[in-house]
Amino acid sequence: MPLGDVGSLRLVAERFNSDTFSFASNYRVDCGIGKEKRNLQFSTSLDSQGNKKINVGVINQNGNQPAKSTWDKMTDPDDKSLLNPPFGVNAFIRQKDQTSIWLFEVVEK
Repeated sequence: MPLGDVGSLRLVAERFNSDTFSFASNYRVDCGIGKEKRNLQFSTSLDSQGNKKINVGVINQNGNQPAKSTWDKMTDPDDKSLLNPPFGVNAFIRQKDQTSIWLFEVVEK
């Protein structure tokens, strides 16, 4: 899993040395003791023509379908931001020199 088990207030980076990739995942976030859990979905891709895409979802459901749905709706490289209280999720792609960086941020709102 590219994001692994990321603790609070941590930044994790993974490097992919590939001309193409595609990724989608459904994460379940704990809202605290005795509170509901919330789901967040992340998806990214880079196709063989160099087209970059990114998307986020907030479908409160377990399993693969929420990640698949978020991946299917991925259309462009534009910044994304959604709320699933008490969390917000942001996604964006940035360029540094010849490297593209896909970033996902989960914040308490």
